[in-house]
Amino acid sequence: MSLATSSNAGKVASVATQTYGSRATNFSNPTAKRILETMERKKTNLCVSVDVTTCKELIAVVKAVGNDVCMVKTHVDILSDFSPAFVSTLQSLAEELDLVIFEDRKFADIGNTVSLQYSSGVHKIASWAHLTNAHLVPGPGIIKGLAKVGKELGRGCLLLAEMSSKGNLCTPEYRDANMRAAVEDEDNFIIGFIAMNRFDESFYADLRITPGKRKDFLILTPGVNLSSSGDAMGQQYRTPAQVIEESGCDMIIVGRGIYGALLEASAEADPASALAKVEAEAKRYREAGWSAYERRIAIKHWDEKNVKNKKRKLFEPSGPAATMNEASRYPSLQVSTRKSLRVMAAASGVASTSAGSDSALPTTPLRRSTRSRTEILASSAVSDHTDSKVENAETVVESNDHTTIDNQQGKGKQAKFFEASPRKKHKTVKVELEPHEIKAAPRRWREAYDVLIKQRKRIIAPVDTMGCEENGKEEFRADAGWRDEDDDAKAKRERFTTLISLMLSSQTKDPVTAEAVKNMQTRLPNGLCLQSMLMATDEEIQSCISKVGFWRRKTGYIKSAARIISEDFGGDVPGDINDLCSIPGVGPKMGFLMLQSMGHNAGIGVDVHVHRMSNRLGWCKTTEPEDTRLRLQSFLPKEMHSTINKVLVGFGQVICVPVGPRCDLCDLAKANLCPSRRKVDPNSVVNRVQVHLLQESDGEEGASTKETAEAEVKVKLEIDGGPDGAGVLLANEEEMRDAVIKSEDPEEKRTDW
Repeated sequence: MSLATSSNAGKVASVATQTYGSRATNFSNPTAKRILETMERKKTNLCVSVDVTTCKELIAVVKAVGNDVCMVKTHVDILSDFSPAFVSTLQSLAEELDLVIFEDRKFADIGNTVSLQYSSGVHKIASWAHLTNAHLVPGPGIIKGLAKVGKELGRGCLLLAEMSSKGNLCTPEYRDANMRAAVEDEDNFIIGFIAMNRFDESFYADLRITPGKRKDFLILTPGVNLSSSGDAMGQQYRTPAQVIEESGCDMIIVGRGIYGALLEASAEADPASALAKVEAEAKRYREAGWSAYERRIAIKHWDEKNVKNKKRKLFEPSGPAATMNEASRYPSLQVSTRKSLRVMAAASGVASTSAGSDSALPTTPLRRSTRSRTEILASSAVSDHTDSKVENAETVVESNDHTTIDNQQGKGKQAKFFEASPRKKHKTVKVELEPHEIKAAPRRWREAYDVLIKQRKRIIAPVDTMGCEENGKEEFRADAGWRDEDDDAKAKRERFTTLISLMLSSQTKDPVTAEAVKNMQTRLPNGLCLQSMLMATDEEIQSCISKVGFWRRKTGYIKSAARIISEDFGGDVPGDINDLCSIPGVGPKMGFLMLQSMGHNAGIGVDVHVHRMSNRLGWCKTTEPEDTRLRLQSFLPKEMHSTINKVLVGFGQVICVPVGPRCDLCDLAKANLCPSRRKVDPNSVVNRVQVHLLQESDGEEGASTKETAEAEVKVKLEIDGGPDGAGVLLANEEEMRDAVIKSEDPEEKRTDW
């Protein structure tokens, strides 16, 4: 059994009848989730293959097609002028245009070799490409070699199960081997295939794979063209309808069909006209691909006139406003906001005694609704934050929020935000292991910890001067002294600033987070505080945080967090881990770090640095940060829980970096306390910027002195990937200068913005 063939075209596997958005939950890999969410959000299943030979041309094409694609496919080894500056520009465009970078490297060597090709060399692909691909010819070892590098960074990989060129040697047996290897990939690094058809689900039955081990995979298909059936070099083309609708594939990859105008003789004389043609073709392919997808899943959309933005804002209804008549159809709806209860009272004919009275509200106890967000939105009457009136209303229900509803006409005003509580559902956070789950402490962990602490005192890392907790401290505030505040108000503002810093820090390096916090403190009318977030528009917030990763999504998270804190927690950041994790954009890592900053030693904040180093040191063998946290808490003394994060993060930023760890500088490696230590290539030492560590003084107090006035470190700044992933950003030369690790006098005020 193999891939679905043309003989069963039109009979696609059941997974292909699901929407892209709903399938995102089928994947644990952060890149796979990002791809599907981007496709759903931008309403495009188009990937453009940009096979040009200069960086300038590639960037120009990406800018031209960016709004119409979910992914761009590159071949950086054909660029004649490749440079780190180009990578930085491409990454910025990917964030700005909301797309995924796919480097079509087609790895095909043994595991050790491909891990070096992926992480090192001139291109350092793993540091910037969200997605890559590989041939399975060398065997499953190639997957392990690539996953060794890419998994920590939250990357993904496709296997080339089929190719679109005439006479290719991808036999049915080879395709089956690809499928089997992907299913057996325990790291979930393989997220799909390059293939011409979707895998038939009977493949699982033939291999006797139990339902619990079956996986969803993405199918990306090249060889798509609306105007040609082939070329002189054996390429064979199909249409978007054949690929998406008939074969059940997920994404079309189009190259010359879109950028072909750049190959024409007239392009050199009139590049602007050529790029306009490129943009027009991208729109044409996008419409063709998406229409085929809609037919495939038989989805019904609202008229485009009702959808104002291509990007749906988080926690905001994307369909028509709910009406009073619709609310009355669902009398059992129970949500935890008083405005919603007033609306329900009006729907059932109960009159409120006064604008602010709650006496006539339904007495049904509040509880979390078990219904979906769509159902809640479809049955809740909501209103704008501003005063509103509806003419000719038969019944008007007023509240402190000035809700107005036209019951006679059955029309409600279009809402900015839905009034069902935006708090997310989450599993109760497990704080400690059960006694029977606790294992013996790792051998020599205390000895390793002491060596680690001793060397950590000689390191000044970004987390020491630009960490989230530092951003909230009074002495670092750019908005300090703007208005008179008592100690309680200052403490609330500090806690809120720390929480916002933590929310901004995922997928973002520390200097950029610090800059975004400073922008909010200086540009918003009241600085960075709860009131400012409640009053600020999306545009005002976005202008402050536009450089952080996933800034559009975080804008929604921040506004929702402000509303939840204001409405549910009395205007202050909650001091309970489960309450914190109910806020969109906040996971256990952020929650425990937030509690630590508040003086509550409830648990260890485990980010990718802590997770990586704990596994490298042999303190645990885990795949998820939460499992790492529970393991660390089982043997580390309680007093270490509040400090271990900063110790390991700083060490991971400077010495134990994710790609190319500096084992030659690590005292743990020299003392044979790190089982993951490795030999360092002398050439890499010569090429990297020298790392200067503070020297230990011979004085009695053991004070540290500077070896140089400014210790320069080329930091590969590792970052969180939101709730589910992780990644790495490599700064360009200018950004590196901004991210220099400075050995400042601790008594001096912070000036590194």
